[in-house]
Amino acid sequence: MLKKLMRYDFKSIFKLWGIAALSTVALSLIGGSISTFFTANMFTEKEIPTPILIVAVIILVMVLLGFVAFAIFSEILVYFRFYKNLYTDEGYLTFTLPAKRQSILNSKIFLGFATNSLTTIVLSINSVIMFVIAFGKYAFTKEALRELAEIIKDFIEYEYSYFAIIYTIEALILLALVTLVSVLFAYACITIASVIAKKAKILVAVGIYYGATSIISSIFSIFYLFGITSLYDVFWHLDQSDVFICVALLIGMVILIMGAFCCLLYHLKHWCLHKKLNLA
Repeated sequence: MLKKLMRYDFKSIFKLWGIAALSTVALSLIGGSISTFFTANMFTEKEIPTPILIVAVIILVMVLLGFVAFAIFSEILVYFRFYKNLYTDEGYLTFTLPAKRQSILNSKIFLGFATNSLTTIVLSINSVIMFVIAFGKYAFTKEALRELAEIIKDFIEYEYSYFAIIYTIEALILLALVTLVSVLFAYACITIASVIAKKAKILVAVGIYYGATSIISSIFSIFYLFGITSLYDVFWHLDQSDVFICVALLIGMVILIMGAFCCLLYHLKHWCLHKKLNLA
């Protein structure tokens, strides 16, 4: 049943999402072509008229705003789907399906995680497209590729290069957890708003989201202000290999904290769906 729920959820949003994603690819082609004016001005002696540069800047800003709009649109699609499917009149139909509430929740979480991940991938590909169009003939010369090969060779021969593999794995895990936390956190705000509010649930959810985000940001700011300075003093007295090990351990600790936060948010939502849900 979970596979059917996931298939239904994906079909419900991916037509609009796919159109938006293809639109961003077109924007990346436009942005890359426009950026060639700037690269020509930087790497050659060719003078580009000022009015053309101004128009190019305006178009490039519009392209970047289009990328931001795509990211926001993707999140709105997912979160509105979650709200509409569970906490409006449609919820009566959803919860009459022969499926466990846990399966319904898991389907929504996977939808949010997959959509946010795909959105990040699409935007990354678009950035690469723009870079290749704008800087390709300057960045991929034989001399540049030879220098890049030398840098990679020196890095591989570096004594502690294996830490790069460890950091890369930790970074990917952390990125996945951050994506999952963002989805679960938004879902939790929508759920809490639907439990405590009878009207204007979306506005209440937005208020809860920004209020909780402000509190969390303040906590992280305090930690950054006092914790980073202390860590710097500790690292200053360590050997290079010990510093690499400590950094890997710290990232691992952050991963454990993020994982625990994911579990907390998941169980909070699961509890609300089972004990506190009221569609009236």
